[in-house]
Amino acid sequence: MRLPSKVAFRKEADKVMVGESYPNFKSEVVQRRLTEAHGELRTLYLGKCFPHVLAGNNYHSTTGTYVDRDPYSGSILGTFQRFDPRWDIAKTVGEIDAAQDVWRETPWKKRAEYLYALAHKLQSDKWTWRFVSALMHDTGKSAPEAWGEYNEVYRFVLIHIWYMFKRYTEKDQFKSCKAAGDYFGYSFKGKGIGLVVAPFNFPAAIPVRMLTLMLAFGNVVILKGATTASLVTRLIYDVCEEVRKETGIGPVGLVNFAPGSGGIAADAFLSDPRLKIVSFTGSSEVCESMIKKHMYEPRIGGNQLTIGSAETGGVNWVVLGKYQDLDWFTSQTVKGNLGISGQKCSTTRDVFAPEYLVPELVRRLSAEYDKLVYGNVLEGADLGPVIDMKAKNDIDKKIAFLENGFAGVVYRKQITPSPSGQDVAPTILLAEPNAIRDTKKIQVLLDKEIFGPVFTIIPYRSIDEVWALLPLTEYGLTGSYFEEDPEKLADGMMRLPAGNAYGCRRPTGATGPEEFGGNGGSKSSYNSGLKGYDEVAVYVKKRTHSLPYPVSWTEKEKRKFRARMEEHGVSVKC
Repeated sequence: MRLPSKVAFRKEADKVMVGESYPNFKSEVVQRRLTEAHGELRTLYLGKCFPHVLAGNNYHSTTGTYVDRDPYSGSILGTFQRFDPRWDIAKTVGEIDAAQDVWRETPWKKRAEYLYALAHKLQSDKWTWRFVSALMHDTGKSAPEAWGEYNEVYRFVLIHIWYMFKRYTEKDQFKSCKAAGDYFGYSFKGKGIGLVVAPFNFPAAIPVRMLTLMLAFGNVVILKGATTASLVTRLIYDVCEEVRKETGIGPVGLVNFAPGSGGIAADAFLSDPRLKIVSFTGSSEVCESMIKKHMYEPRIGGNQLTIGSAETGGVNWVVLGKYQDLDWFTSQTVKGNLGISGQKCSTTRDVFAPEYLVPELVRRLSAEYDKLVYGNVLEGADLGPVIDMKAKNDIDKKIAFLENGFAGVVYRKQITPSPSGQDVAPTILLAEPNAIRDTKKIQVLLDKEIFGPVFTIIPYRSIDEVWALLPLTEYGLTGSYFEEDPEKLADGMMRLPAGNAYGCRRPTGATGPEEFGGNGGSKSSYNSGLKGYDEVAVYVKKRTHSLPYPVSWTEKEKRKFRARMEEHGVSVKC
């Protein structure tokens, strides 16, 4: 598929960015197509055993396998290999590094052509419905949620192609003085092999964002998906390979499939200095441990490990100021909490509300949750069990902890337990009346991330009490401020401890152009808050090139030199 011109591509991408739409999942036509997709997934994927695929070679483990399960029924979706310490990882990384050498030197327009073909493949009917079905089976997302996540998958690819156009064709830097010579330009080469450590809760959008940004700028990828979302990870690998084979662009080992538990595998890969980049989404504790172990002492000089994307969590604020439309507020607050059963880093966590409104809000929020259907998303439910029993137990323990002097349960949805037993009923907690004025209690509420369909209402008497908490919060991912006064709304949005600050809407559901990411220096971001185009710099080695032309050169020889440098990805300045 031929890469269009810069102008034509931007026109096409703009149309896609603003053209988001959801099918009516209650219509017979859409239900029939979704049923077909479920059947296709059963035929092609469900119940099968999948090897690791590294540098084009299949790896089977001597240490056994693990299974990926449907969180509602507990049925086995697929069987996957455990990482095996007996594998010769040094040899394998060497083979992947050979692919890295090829991809680094592949002209940027060829790399962009691969991604352009990938974006169109992802927008096809076949892959759209295949991914939607897999997301529903693997993570327990409802059909609209799965569709919403997938909407961003191909958008990320298009956005990264645009970043390539910007990076490799920009002409906005100063020309050098004559002392630099007759020729002056910049080159941007991939740093090296990248490791993508992907989460279970957005197993399509987040890893595709991370891996295509690496691929765009000349880095091959090892894709390590979550144990509890390995099926979706396999689909990502398969579609990338399908495009590589159809286009003939890219070496074997361009994308490598290594799902499963992160500890042993990530340590083995990152212990090899030929891995230069890691992008991570998961818990802050695991991320910090990985950075301490692999980023500093073991690597010096040219072996430095770069942190690409590193988003880890959020205790996200929803602040209610003077806002008249309480129906909208309550619907947005609950919508910000129910998605994938509250298992989003951007989910509604702490709701700050005027003290006098709390009884009315509890009534309205409870009624909003009562409207929702709990059960099997494959049968049309709005939400269901959490991802595994470990997650359920962790949520239950944290609720019990907060009930011991910090907050009380004021609502718990009546549900029918699922066959898996991984159920957490949607729950609303109400902080102790004076918690916001008790430093110890409020610190606990600000730090306690409950990764499930649970949020805490924190009453306040003056909005200044809310803003006084800003120095206490460790997190800084998303947040929402509801306010009628336009100036106060603007001021409040700017004060929110959030990389993505929203006004009068839920704190989750960022689109690709919104450049999701946390505040730098917070517990929500470990890459200094870089996101969007600003993040590109961490994936490339930027070099400058200048020279005076040999006096013997003719104009033809100068043109030949410049053309070859451009083939190497040099952006010419003079």
